[in-house]
Amino acid sequence: MRIQTVVGFSLLHLLFAALAPAKAAVIVVDTLSDAIAEDGFCSVREAILAANENSAAGECPSGSGESDRIRFAVTGTILLSSALPAIDESVAFEGPGRDLLTIDGGDQFQLLWFGASSPTQYVVRDLSLVHGYASVPGILSFGGCVLAWGPGPALALFDVTIRNCRAVANGGGIYSQGPLRLQRVWVDGNEAQSIAGGGGGVAATGAGDVEIIDSTFSSNFASGTSGSGGGLYASAVGQTLVANSTFSSNRANWRGGANLLSGVGTGTLSVTIRDSTYLGNESDDDETSSDPTGGTIALANQVTSMLEVELANTVIAGGKDNASPTRCPEILIAEGDVRAVLTSGGFNLVADGACVETAFPASPGAGLPNLQGDFVGTLGDCL
Repeated sequence: MRIQTVVGFSLLHLLFAALAPAKAAVIVVDTLSDAIAEDGFCSVREAILAANENSAAGECPSGSGESDRIRFAVTGTILLSSALPAIDESVAFEGPGRDLLTIDGGDQFQLLWFGASSPTQYVVRDLSLVHGYASVPGILSFGGCVLAWGPGPALALFDVTIRNCRAVANGGGIYSQGPLRLQRVWVDGNEAQSIAGGGGGVAATGAGDVEIIDSTFSSNFASGTSGSGGGLYASAVGQTLVANSTFSSNRANWRGGANLLSGVGTGTLSVTIRDSTYLGNESDDDETSSDPTGGTIALANQVTSMLEVELANTVIAGGKDNASPTRCPEILIAEGDVRAVLTSGGFNLVADGACVETAFPASPGAGLPNLQGDFVGTLGDCL
């Protein structure tokens, strides 16, 4: 599994590295207004139209049809007056820094909608996306800050903040159906309101590899009655890597306060979590479940799919499962799920190994690792 993971993620990295060929146009946004007007400035709304239509829009020059770059030469906040146009050409959004430029939906509008049906690559870097709200019935109820709909789009975010966004459906911060890469991304305070499904921070579904590297997920909430994956909801086919990342204080009303992991269809989802920290995540937030829900991570596979999860050099602690009477504070493998496989890559600290004793047997004594090199506590003797 590890060899496949390295190869898969290398190919995904190369895909995004090839985003901007030499012929790409650079469209410079030089105003905080988002208006379409003959006012001497190029707005973000006009820049998207120029890239989509490969013709001038307002004072924005024409896109090239060759993975254009929308580059922001302003600092401050762009407060949207309405939803931005769907983006259906390969494009890179390049900000001056996440602390210098913010696009704000005013708790009314979804921010970025990538909707190409053909293979397309999108990059967003060095800016903040806040207060988006995906509330339009249908597909536009997914992804409060960012929506990448369909198998075509491949999406990468670098040095971006996704904060205080909401979706009526799944993916309060981000919803992606294709390849997804997050690097140095802060996903904070987002909410997915779907009755089922979830992904308060990020929902990744469909086919395509997912990479989450050097990123932080904090205080996200899957608030629907059966909402799962407060931080990350990964229900997909492919390979998912979480590396050097932190999940803290995320909540779900059902399973997986931090992560809900699930294969789909007849395929396999292979997940590697390494060099990461999970602290203080919580499941069954509304305290209505009579079955365990997995305070931190829940493995809940579909009947015909396969799910392989490996944890290595990772801290999982402070989880809370509010279900009664049986609780799995840190990790849950859903009852009867014989096609979900959890393994240790060693050097983990799991504060409470209840419900996953086969993969993570308890430490033989205080301050001692088990035979796999993991430090594992129990319900009566948490680390």
